[in-house]
Amino acid sequence: MNRLNALTDGVYAIAMTLLVLELHVPDARSSAELVAGVIAIAPNLFSFALGFAVLGTYWVGSAVNLSHLARVNRAALFLNVLQLFFISLLPFTTALLGRYPDEAVAVILYALHLEALGLAQYAHWIYVLRHPELVQSPIDAKAAGLRPFESSSDRLRGRPPCFSRSQARDSGMPSSTWCSSATLSPPSATGPSCASAPGSPSPARPPRSPRSRF
Repeated sequence: MNRLNALTDGVYAIAMTLLVLELHVPDARSSAELVAGVIAIAPNLFSFALGFAVLGTYWVGSAVNLSHLARVNRAALFLNVLQLFFISLLPFTTALLGRYPDEAVAVILYALHLEALGLAQYAHWIYVLRHPELVQSPIDAKAAGLRPFESSSDRLRGRPPCFSRSQARDSGMPSSTWCSSATLSPPSATGPSCASAPGSPSPARPPRSPRSRF
């Protein structure tokens, strides 16, 4: 794990450093020429800030993903290397966007690059969720980014939120948190209703208030 973290941090650090190479100090003999020179490199400044923000965001996601791992296998290593491949290309597409900001080809290429980078990181995260033997401890729903099914009627009846079988299975969550597909109500204005897992006791219903005779 130490070698994987060192390689990942090193690639991100080098990519962040290479972004600044596209920024050149303008040659100026007066204040007016200096202002004009700074304005001329404004697209490069924007692309640098954008690229640095993108790299910082993906580094945070990668650090969080790797923090859950206790060990890795060959597939997890290749998925991480695939992500680093797209990271190392980001200075090139960022420089292309800064040099040709009005060209549709440069914008489309940059967008496709970010899409591929996001898919690579997402594939690595899904692989980690589906292989709980690699993680240090079970990943809870909040860390996995899962959103439980919970309607207003469930909250009133005291029912705990539950998750779809695919979500719970991918994140290694216990079967007690699964939603029973047979008892899910059809979509309505209040959202789907989740039932308790099979074998778990049903929550007690609140007592009804006595009706008045008058």
